[in-house]
Amino acid sequence: MKQTMEINVIRSILILLVILIHLTPFKDCYPDAQSAILAFVVPLFLFITGYLFNVNKTWKQYATYLRSMLLMYISLETAYIILSYFFPIKDGISELNVSVVLNKLVLNPIGPYWYLHTMIICGSIYYVAHQVCRYFNKDYAISSAVLVAVILSYYSPLLGLMSPLAYFAGVICKKHSNECILHGSFVAIPIAIVTLFYGIVCKPEYATQLSYFSIVLGTCIIESVIWCAQRLPMKANKILNFIGANTLPIYLFHPMFTLPSKLLFSKMIANDNILCFSILTITIATIGSLMIGRALDLTGVSMLLFKKKMIR
Repeated sequence: MKQTMEINVIRSILILLVILIHLTPFKDCYPDAQSAILAFVVPLFLFITGYLFNVNKTWKQYATYLRSMLLMYISLETAYIILSYFFPIKDGISELNVSVVLNKLVLNPIGPYWYLHTMIICGSIYYVAHQVCRYFNKDYAISSAVLVAVILSYYSPLLGLMSPLAYFAGVICKKHSNECILHGSFVAIPIAIVTLFYGIVCKPEYATQLSYFSIVLGTCIIESVIWCAQRLPMKANKILNFIGANTLPIYLFHPMFTLPSKLLFSKMIANDNILCFSILTITIATIGSLMIGRALDLTGVSMLLFKKKMIR
């Protein structure tokens, strides 16, 4: 239970940072900071996703899970692709037709939902490898899955190399750790600050690779967050735990708030109040996404996505 709460607190900080780096005004004003944050947020989120993945499911249970993820990905990514044709979205499409939409949907996803694309592929590779290898030797399941993922990354556009490496690092840690691998440390805080400063000032290009920078910073962020969380009031920890337990609806629905935010808060941006703008937008996006998730639960729409509940 304690480890679950610690993971949720880490996930809550990561999802708030995800919203931050999707804010256009923040990206425009602080591009190097955005790159440095991306360098550890993406690998760390993939690591935790792999760490939490439950491979011990029946084929029927996994089919239900896969249907749910595919339905959410296809509907949201398709909507995002179409919106990118009408609005000035980075990497958006300039031509709207079936072949372009299918290309982005299957091979080259745009926007924030590429994460679901990677999650579905990596999870499916690992699950199939686990099911096949259990008839021979279960110890070969992870190595076989990693091999398939690496081959896909080299010979197809379905995966980049760094994403499955981060994902399966989490899988390996889960398999070979008999106790909690997450610990808090005060020493990690100054190391994290110095490393982050180095990434912003000296090596912003690290956002494009799983570098020593991202590994060191990701590790220090985990230990720093846990150390701070252990000293926060119980109420603050409950809030963070709730946000961390519900990162999926926040991740799915936050673009509804970040995309129009530049227009809604243009007055703040004009006054260079980027910090106020960012805090306000993150708060609205988080609360709004959770409210949408709750509304889907109350109306029964969650069941159409093969999920009993969006909000835990």
